[in-house]
Amino acid sequence: MKKILLCLIWMSCQLCIGNWQLGIADCMAQKHTSVARQFDGSMPYYHLLDRVVIEGGEELNAYKLSLYKSVTVKENAFTPKELAQQAFKDMEHDVEEAAKNALLKEVGHKQGKLYYAFLMMRDCYIFYQNASLRKDGKREATIVYMEGQKNSSMSMSELKRMFKKK
Repeated sequence: MKKILLCLIWMSCQLCIGNWQLGIADCMAQKHTSVARQFDGSMPYYHLLDRVVIEGGEELNAYKLSLYKSVTVKENAFTPKELAQQAFKDMEHDVEEAAKNALLKEVGHKQGKLYYAFLMMRDCYIFYQNASLRKDGKREATIVYMEGQKNSSMSMSELKRMFKKK
């Protein structure tokens, strides 16, 4: 019984080093991007973020993806304004840094701030939107990190189409 439990625990964990998967769940391939800290729990506002993680399955197969992660920060009555403002600033900075290493990118600015970004990296895709910059915008910003299935790729137009459907 003990061996079975250890085996199940081992199989449920993974660590990505380059393209090799070996050990613990939170260390995904986004580790090599500047947005990694938004997902790893190290930010002081991490507990305030709405987080979604989907690994594999039918939902992702339709989009040729193997991993989907997102974090959203909302400035509202439940979120201290200072922490939300820090999160907005950090998210924008991290995405701007990731954009420097993108193979393909499309970014938009409004009022001198990053409004949206579609980034195609070597082995992942990053999407960012700061909804608070819209006229009627909610005070929120979101970073989405996605990995494609092995031997598949998605064009920038396919990536943008996927987000317009949502």
